Amino acid sequence: MQLLLKAGLNSLKRIGIITYHYGYNEGTLLQAYATQQLLSNVVADCEVEIIDWRYAPKERIVFDEPKSEREQALRDFFNDDLKKSQQCLSQQPIDDFFRSIRDQYDMLVVGSDELWRLDYQKRRKLGIVRFDQKNVWAPPFPNPYWPVDTSCPYISFASSISEQNDLRMVPRRHRNRMLRSLAGMSSISVRDSRTENFIRDLVPDSRQIHRIPDPTFGLSFDRGKHLAAFKQILDRHVDPTQRIALIVCHTDSAHLRDCISLCKSQGLCTVALTSSCDDVDVDLSQASIDPLTWASAFEAAELVITDRFHAAIFALQANRPVIALDYRAQKNGTVSKLRDLFDDGEIGDWYFDVKRRTAADSFAQMEECFKLNWPAASIQSRVNSLGDVLRQHLEQNVTPILTQD
Repeated sequence: MQLLLKAGLNSLKRIGIITYHYGYNEGTLLQAYATQQLLSNVVADCEVEIIDWRYAPKERIVFDEPKSEREQALRDFFNDDLKKSQQCLSQQPIDDFFRSIRDQYDMLVVGSDELWRLDYQKRRKLGIVRFDQKNVWAPPFPNPYWPVDTSCPYISFASSISEQNDLRMVPRRHRNRMLRSLAGMSSISVRDSRTENFIRDLVPDSRQIHRIPDPTFGLSFDRGKHLAAFKQILDRHVDPTQRIALIVCHTDSAHLRDCISLCKSQGLCTVALTSSCDDVDVDLSQASIDPLTWASAFEAAELVITDRFHAAIFALQANRPVIALDYRAQKNGTVSKLRDLFDDGEIGDWYFDVKRRTAADSFAQMEECFKLNWPAASIQSRVNSLGDVLRQHLEQNVTPILTQD
């Protein structure tokens, strides 16, 4: 059947996405869903599916059987809303993975998210110094996120590295394979300045690198319906007239406790999503809230406090004031993804680098955040333009690759 499709009885081009798409993380699921949706909507005459490759050690930690209503809601979204390849793939070595998908796709899309995550650590074995990766969030190299020798064109789409971006830690043979992968890409697009700088350090030539937003800025869905669903859940715990602050934070800190205290002093009811937080008024962190309802929830808030990148994105899409607590400062040179996001939006006064400033030093600025006028008009304009940037990028830089003979 595959040969018949390739022979032209079905004129649709097949696009395979290689991305982070599994785990109990709303942002992970939504970026995969948004990438799939954008490609389907913008690139004409194509079928799009996520290649269901999973790194088994990571999957055991981040995507075990659901243990709460929240995890079940995310698992259901993964099962029902992400269009995935029929076969779940986890072959090692990685060359076996690429052999298993050979001739199945007309294009491979690597992205988005922190696919190029690095966490090389210095180790000694029998007196020999080695640099390797043992962190399950940084799959051992080589991995599917750095393709080589594929049977079809491949591109990166809003791909990103992590805060670990020191090329000196990457073994030479790994750098050489990274270079081969980048050299073979028909188009390179990245999500943030740290990744652009990393690639320019790795490939010091004049090749064009496109800087594009996270694909969730182009996400389209019935926000009104999902907002109503969230309000139904919220109204069971909070008087509908009560002003609320949404707290979406995974990490406890004095900064966070100060923010919660300031919210309460302003008469705001504090509501936790995604992760439990001490001292909040209402904890919905384990409630049955699917990713699209979660994405709409920010419209119900008067203020958002978060340390999560995608929570900040959806707060901006809802045009709600958002205080960012950043625990992941960049290790080498450039700025973090949260800092990048807030600098681009010209809202740096709402950004706090928790690693470099004490809570006491930050408190006065936090108080000011409750008095500052949120630049609603410029934020709305900026958010609207980012969706256009994504669509134009696909039309101008991706569609031609897929349609060329």
